[in-house]
Amino acid sequence: MSELLEFHGPGEGKIKEVRVKPGTYLSVGKIILLYQQEGKEIVHKFKSGKVGKVEEIFVKSDEDLKPGAKILKISGGCSHPTIMKDMCAECGADLKNEEGFKDTQASVSMVHSIPELKVSMPRQPVWARKIKKDC
Repeated sequence: MSELLEFHGPGEGKIKEVRVKPGTYLSVGKIILLYQQEGKEIVHKFKSGKVGKVEEIFVKSDEDLKPGAKILKISGGCSHPTIMKDMCAECGADLKNEEGFKDTQASVSMVHSIPELKVSMPRQPVWARKIKKDC
């Protein structure tokens, strides 16, 4: 499932810097680009309100930016494969407030001394090898 992120700023401006590239994993609050409104010197941050992987970027540095402009296309979301104390270690989401929290993939407690750390079944062998290697 792909989704487009659009610019919904207060007015037109110019892109100063694009901070992501295809393949970048977005979390809520990650800075996507820096832009400057016309006639003002302050540089603003355009942050992600979604979670997913960047597939395609439609803007470049020094381009004009208008409200409603397509910024990038993202895919997926986060399946929360690693959880620590009701927060996803991958995307940073607070899962206490999220619907379907009990349906998350992370269900295997990895370390006896830290029962709050849970991982999904596909991640379990990777973590187990890493823990065994570090011991």
